[in-house]
Order: sequence, then C-alpha cells, then structure tokens
Amino acid sequence: MGLFNFFKKEKTDVEQYYEERAKREDVNGTAGPYSGFRITVEDVFTITGRGTVITGKVESGKIAVGDEVTLQRVDGSSRRVVIIGIEQFRKMMDTAVAGDNVGILLRGLSRSDIGRGDILYD
Repeated sequence: MGLFNFFKKEKTDVEQYYEERAKREDVNGTAGPYSGFRITVEDVFTITGRGTVITGKVESGKIAVGDEVTLQRVDGSSRRVVIIGIEQFRKMMDTAVAGDNVGILLRGLSRSDIGRGDILYD
C-alpha cells in the first residue's frame, strides 16, 4: 500500500460503466456495434395521435426518415424501431447528421418502452 492509496475511493457502478465504455471505444470514437448512426436518449415525450418522440444529440453517423434502427435499452434488451419523423428547432427535417440536436418520432413505442440513457443505433 503506497502513500496515495490511502486517499483512493471505490468506484461507483456508473463510474465503472463509463470507464469500460471508454476502453471499448476505438480511435474514431465509435464503440462496438455503434459504428454508424448513434444517439443517446436525453428525454422522451408522447404526442397524442402521432407517437413517441425522443430527443438528443446525434453522436455519429447519419439517419433519415423511414430508416429502421435498433433501440438498445439500459437493461440490455433491444428491439428494432422505425423513424417516422425528424425535427430540429421546430423544423421538419429529412435527415440528421452527427452534431445535430434533434427530436426523433418513433413508430410502435410507448413512453414506458424507452427511457433516458437508452441508445438508438444503426
């Protein structure tokens, strides 16, 4: 035990998760199966008569209306969903690219099916 080991604290589960995630990332900043389009869900809304909307920043890749993507839940489960709309600052868009803050309208999901921290990837 060194002098500085006395001051070290145990890492929380969240700290361990992000440390392991950083180790998995390659030089291009893409991790594992998320080598194309990727967005982390920041918030979830339900629009009556339309569907479920997620918001977040596109981390990598490009996505278009009509594309089918995979929803990876925090608990490890996944499913395929279809994008039926993309909105950026109250303007309807056909595509979204890396760096865009967007709202994405998804078909076939309820608000309980998706939550903050989930990942959409292609």
